[in-house]
Amino acid sequence: MRILIVNAGKSKSRFNELNSIIVAAFNSVEVGFCLKSIKNNELMEDIKTTGIYDLILHHCGDSNAEYIIFENKYRELCPTKEAQCPLIVFFSGGGIRDVQTYYEHQPDICVVSYSDLIFNLREFLKTPDTNGKFQLNLLQTKSPVKMSLLSGLSILCVGYLLVHAGPDGCVEVEDPSSKIAKALQHIEWAKALKSKAILRNLDPRLANSRDAMRTKVMDPSNWVIGQVAKFVVVTKIKNNQSVEPASMVAEAYLEITEKILSS
Repeated sequence: MRILIVNAGKSKSRFNELNSIIVAAFNSVEVGFCLKSIKNNELMEDIKTTGIYDLILHHCGDSNAEYIIFENKYRELCPTKEAQCPLIVFFSGGGIRDVQTYYEHQPDICVVSYSDLIFNLREFLKTPDTNGKFQLNLLQTKSPVKMSLLSGLSILCVGYLLVHAGPDGCVEVEDPSSKIAKALQHIEWAKALKSKAILRNLDPRLANSRDAMRTKVMDPSNWVIGQVAKFVVVTKIKNNQSVEPASMVAEAYLEITEKILSS
């Protein structure tokens, strides 16, 4: 059994998590790892030399569109080895709706969230069909993440992000990635500030003490939550680390709302 994990993160934490599940499922398995599928030409040369993998787990996302190029290049190699293309599982910790739509008519490709992949991978690997083939539907069972807890974390992220906005509702801090601005736009905070009812009940500290409030919301003791998902913001809280930068919280908020909407 040969399984390839591609672009799972520079820290290799995702690779280690996936690898531990894979190794536990098989008596004998070769697990390959590649940080970048397209920029690393050695990967394609390796496939030409050693042959097609039985399964590929490839990260996908808005900042990683190379997965489409990889899939096309990989299919070109399959006929040269007189082998059927293996199953490819694309996964992401963020939104996957666009990727799912792109591959919805590809029977040998499955697109899942990272949390669902982790939750279902062992059963998927240990339960082939009568012909010994992997059953992709086993990966698509939703992991038991309570939506109420996700909603609670989303609200905490909103409170954090609002103190990073100015009186006009727009981002007031450095935001090179524009993630904070995107999150505030999703919250529609600028629009909300035009409501007299909201303005009457607004915390007065938002008018002149925003810097102090920003420092306060970074304190992990203000984030009283349980383990609801593998978001970086949750890891920071559990390790009693300062919850920053704000762009990280903005990214978490956008991922959480995407997960809630797609459930």
